[in-house]
Amino acid sequence: MNVLKCSNCHQWTDNDHKYCLFCGYEHHKQQKIEREFLKKPLDTGFPFIKIQQTDTIFVKAGKGVVLFFQIIVYGIVSLIMYLASSVVH
Repeated sequence: MNVLKCSNCHQWTDNDHKYCLFCGYEHHKQQKIEREFLKKPLDTGFPFIKIQQTDTIFVKAGKGVVLFFQIIVYGIVSLIMYLASSVVH
């Protein structure tokens, strides 16, 4: 028999059950939350310009040029950060 100590009520309960037999707490709730968090796409935090389907051809072209330069600038900044961190270590 595989037993597990409940993280909510601290009673020893059967691990074969999804919920604690004493308090009803879900055994592997934290691991489930972490798995769902890891499945989400990573938000890089870089505010890249968005090209919408409804934009006109001239707006799409202008946004494409801006997006190109954004990627170049972020690449240069990333390279500088990489070089700086490699010099420190």
